[in-house]
Amino acid sequence: MNGFLNLHKPLNISSAKAVTIVKKKLNVKKIGHAGTLDPLASGVLPLAINEATKVISYLVNDIKEYKFTICWGEDRDTMDAEGVVVNRNNKVPSKQEILRILPRFVGNIEQVPPIYSAISVNGRRAYQMARQGKVVEMPSRKITIQKLSLLHCDNQQASFATICGKGTYIRSLAQDIAHALKCCGYVSNLCRTAVGSFNIDDAILLDDVQVSHLRPIEEPIAHLPGYQLDQQQYIAIKNGQKLILNNLPFKEGDIIKCELGNKLVAFARCSANYLKPIRVFNN
Repeated sequence: MNGFLNLHKPLNISSAKAVTIVKKKLNVKKIGHAGTLDPLASGVLPLAINEATKVISYLVNDIKEYKFTICWGEDRDTMDAEGVVVNRNNKVPSKQEILRILPRFVGNIEQVPPIYSAISVNGRRAYQMARQGKVVEMPSRKITIQKLSLLHCDNQQASFATICGKGTYIRSLAQDIAHALKCCGYVSNLCRTAVGSFNIDDAILLDDVQVSHLRPIEEPIAHLPGYQLDQQQYIAIKNGQKLILNNLPFKEGDIIKCELGNKLVAFARCSANYLKPIRVFNN
């Protein structure tokens, strides 16, 4: 039983809890997930079952899509609905004001992650120190926002859609938008609508998960170049040996799918005139 499950994680449970439930439903021991979702976030949570866990780091999972809502009037320490109110004001931005400032949040920008996050600071999780009341200095980092659009706004809240790169915190983005408008605001609703090729339109609800919903290991790595092995090369790769080849049509450092027919055998790294296996599959 190897493959991927496009899970629609519900609200109010952690990603780890969702994994535990799926393990029990499918009776499997090894499951990994691509991109954690907070308990107060719902949406796409790709799960890798058994041998598919070896593929996670090679997914095109740096591009994610979200829909989120900012509730105006309050700043909260967690930047979402479960946090403690730390500031208030009564300013509600107009549609024109919102549209005017959105372009500054598109492209390569600097972002300070929330202190209530799993990022490691001096060897400890930021959220652990924050919950102990300690001052947590979060360094800013570069993120990429490909698209940011306003979906709806009224005198209480505004909803947005975004396509963003790996490492983007929507809670920080929402608060930065609010502060740019000289408002207070926090994320009151957050849904991840896509992770790479995994889309919410065909995501499976937790209660409906079945073995028949598993997708092939090869599906989300279709973007990687492939090399067809002959039987002798197949045996060599399975034994961890590198293949000496001339005129390879790949760039040095490329990750290559080594396949026998439609069967994924290994990932290999291209170096000069050889392919060196870096991950071999037991299938």
